[in-house]
Amino acid sequence: MIEEQRVNRGVLVYVDDQMMSGLEYMDDFKVVTEDTPDAELRAMGKKMNSRYPVWLISKKYGMRGLDYRAVGNPLGICLIIQTSCDSVREFV
Repeated sequence: MIEEQRVNRGVLVYVDDQMMSGLEYMDDFKVVTEDTPDAELRAMGKKMNSRYPVWLISKKYGMRGLDYRAVGNPLGICLIIQTSCDSVREFV
Protein backbone atom coordinates (compact mmCIF):
# COMPACT_ATOMS: atom_id res chain seq x y z
CA MET A 1 0.00 0.00 0.00
CA ILE A 2 2.82 2.41 0.88
CA GLU A 3 4.59 1.92 -2.43
CA GLU A 4 1.32 2.31 -4.31
CA GLN A 5 0.42 5.56 -2.54
CA ARG A 6 3.85 7.19 -2.78
CA VAL A 7 3.59 7.25 -6.56
CA ASN A 8 1.01 10.05 -6.18
CA ARG A 9 1.63 11.67 -2.76
CA GLY A 10 3.82 11.72 0.33
CA VAL A 11 3.02 9.06 2.92
CA LEU A 12 3.07 9.39 6.71
CA VAL A 13 2.89 6.05 8.54
CA TYR A 14 1.98 6.15 12.24
CA VAL A 15 3.41 3.02 13.87
CA ASP A 16 4.11 1.52 17.28
CA ASP A 17 7.68 0.94 18.47
CA GLN A 18 7.71 -2.72 17.46
CA MET A 19 6.64 -1.96 13.90
CA MET A 20 9.07 0.98 13.75
CA SER A 21 12.01 -1.31 14.43
CA GLY A 22 10.82 -3.61 11.65
CA LEU A 23 10.61 -0.83 9.06
CA GLU A 24 13.67 1.31 9.90
CA TYR A 25 15.91 -0.84 7.70
CA MET A 26 14.20 0.47 4.58
CA ASP A 27 16.73 3.03 3.48
CA ASP A 28 14.40 5.37 1.62
CA PHE A 29 11.92 5.70 4.49
CA LYS A 30 12.63 8.51 6.94
CA VAL A 31 11.93 8.38 10.67
CA VAL A 32 10.55 11.44 12.47
CA THR A 33 12.76 12.32 15.45
CA GLU A 34 13.20 15.39 17.61
CA ASP A 35 15.88 16.48 15.11
CA THR A 36 13.65 16.27 12.02
CA PRO A 37 13.52 19.73 10.43
CA ASP A 38 10.02 21.17 10.13
CA ALA A 39 10.84 22.15 6.55
CA GLU A 40 11.18 18.49 5.56
CA LEU A 41 7.76 17.61 6.95
CA ARG A 42 6.27 20.60 5.13
CA ALA A 43 7.76 19.39 1.84
CA MET A 44 5.98 16.05 1.49
CA GLY A 45 4.70 17.21 -1.88
CA LYS A 46 8.17 17.07 -3.46
CA LYS A 47 9.30 13.95 -5.27
CA MET A 48 12.68 12.40 -4.56
CA ASN A 49 14.04 9.96 -7.11
CA SER A 50 10.68 9.89 -8.94
CA ARG A 51 8.72 8.98 -5.78
CA TYR A 52 7.25 10.95 -2.91
CA PRO A 53 8.76 10.63 0.58
CA VAL A 54 7.63 8.17 3.23
CA TRP A 55 7.93 9.23 6.86
CA LEU A 56 7.53 6.87 9.82
CA ILE A 57 6.32 8.40 13.08
CA SER A 58 5.69 6.83 16.47
CA LYS A 59 3.77 7.87 19.56
CA LYS A 60 7.06 9.07 21.02
CA TYR A 61 6.99 12.05 18.67
CA GLY A 62 3.25 12.10 18.18
CA MET A 63 1.09 13.45 15.42
CA ARG A 64 -0.59 16.40 17.10
CA GLY A 65 1.16 19.69 16.54
CA LEU A 66 3.39 18.53 13.70
CA ASP A 67 2.92 20.36 10.44
CA TYR A 68 3.10 18.00 7.47
CA ARG A 69 2.12 19.39 4.12
CA ALA A 70 2.16 18.63 0.45
CA VAL A 71 2.18 22.11 -1.03
CA GLY A 72 1.47 21.96 -4.73
CA ASN A 73 0.00 18.45 -4.64
CA PRO A 74 -3.81 18.58 -4.78
CA LEU A 75 -3.95 15.03 -3.37
CA GLY A 76 -2.23 16.12 -0.15
CA ILE A 77 -0.62 13.31 1.84
CA CYS A 78 -1.65 9.76 2.67
CA LEU A 79 -1.83 8.97 6.40
CA ILE A 80 -1.62 5.29 7.30
CA ILE A 81 -2.31 4.42 10.94
CA GLN A 82 -0.76 1.09 11.90
CA THR A 83 -1.33 1.16 15.65
CA SER A 84 -4.10 1.53 18.18
CA CYS A 85 -4.87 4.79 19.93
CA ASP A 86 -5.73 5.54 23.53
CA SER A 87 -8.53 7.94 22.64
CA VAL A 88 -10.38 9.43 19.71
CA ARG A 89 -8.64 12.74 20.40
CA GLU A 90 -5.26 11.18 19.70
CA PHE A 91 -5.99 11.05 15.96
CA VAL A 92 -8.27 14.07 15.61
